[in-house]
Amino acid sequence: MKKAYKFYLLVLIFALSSCSPKTYFLGDSYPATSAIDVFYDEKDVEKDYNTIGQVTHAHCDFAGVEKIKNAMIKKAKEKGGNGIIFTNTSSAYNESKNNLSITAKVIRYKK
Repeated sequence: MKKAYKFYLLVLIFALSSCSPKTYFLGDSYPATSAIDVFYDEKDVEKDYNTIGQVTHAHCDFAGVEKIKNAMIKKAKEKGGNGIIFTNTSSAYNESKNNLSITAKVIRYKK
């Protein structure tokens, strides 16, 4: 009985962890930052900046939009961004799942 319990617990942990948002970064990396500004439109950024890359994610049925957003912000911090601009959100539906796509620019302020 103990072996079955451990097996089902392991399967549950694997299933839950496999549904965390997976983010991908394409661009240049700098030393990590601890704070980041979040924008939803480029015209809202008041400082001069350079775009250092782009963050996208892989969809998971159980990951909510807030989890995806937080994972993308975390990735932008890891890559040295001072800000992130969410630029594109789209979704497509079919019988088996909802495909959500979010894209963001990672920016560094000019000195």
